[in-house]
Amino acid sequence: MPLDPELARLAAAAGRPRIPLRQPRISTRRRDAVTAAERSWEQAGLPIPDVHIEKVRVRVTGFPDVTIRIHRPHGAQEPLPAVLTFFGGAFRQGSNDYPSNRWMHARRAIDAHVAVVAVDYAQAPEHRFPTQIEQGLAALDWLVTSGRDHGIDPGRIAVGGQSSGGNIAAAIAQWNLERAAHPLRLQLLEVPGLDLTGDHADRQVLREMHIPTFLLRRDRRSIARDYLPRGITASDPRVSPLLREDLRGLPPAVLLAAEYDPLRGDTATYHARLREAGVPSSATISLGTGHDSAGLPGLLSSARLWHGTVVGALRELHGEMS
Repeated sequence: MPLDPELARLAAAAGRPRIPLRQPRISTRRRDAVTAAERSWEQAGLPIPDVHIEKVRVRVTGFPDVTIRIHRPHGAQEPLPAVLTFFGGAFRQGSNDYPSNRWMHARRAIDAHVAVVAVDYAQAPEHRFPTQIEQGLAALDWLVTSGRDHGIDPGRIAVGGQSSGGNIAAAIAQWNLERAAHPLRLQLLEVPGLDLTGDHADRQVLREMHIPTFLLRRDRRSIARDYLPRGITASDPRVSPLLREDLRGLPPAVLLAAEYDPLRGDTATYHARLREAGVPSSATISLGTGHDSAGLPGLLSSARLWHGTVVGALRELHGEMS
């Protein structure tokens, strides 16, 4: 369908984006991303809900320790289901301090009545793979062994993330099978980048958006160069969860994609492969929207619908244990 009218008006007001001939430095990308995040949130004028936030430092053997932020609705007395969540940003930028992420964590905690546990994972290129996965696994171990002391039900845990954070969440669900095998209830993957080679990106979307294919290839190479250590390539299933051969035994999945996002190809393929492996999976495409649309709930009704879909999935964590 055509671009969402609300999104089209925002895009027209912003003007045509400038495509740099060279990739800017990581410091420049991070600074520009923060500026854009704060500016878009100022436009929205949406207040960030008040929730109880507890920060905990988690020990990670062999890698930098990691801080997690536990968001709980005020007044919650019983142990709550929890979603361990990872922000997006191509492994190199993004933050749980972004206003959109702060709103998302708080609003989801309130509306789904769950604990949203946001991971302040280390970023590339200063910290390369598998640092982010090891930090996430350590956070998962902590939730299972110590979460009850912090108001979390260790038997009702999900993993989730957006974009590159969805990659991390999917990898953690897979690695968990060979590690502690904690009983995860759900993997919630939003616009996930699950194949770092870019081979499963939807080329039709690129054509519809008039984006040259070489830009996708350049972006994939740039991410691999910054995120991956020497000796590991983007085709390694440890860094591209979509390429893992055996998907049996993974937790049920809820995947969300945007119509005008090349990564919707990753979502469609992973959804199909999960179902072939006998893993319950649902996939939703938000029509007329782009990769970052869900982060603008104050400006886009489609983002509020997206939020409702996520909340519905998280509420299922309150259901009977299978």
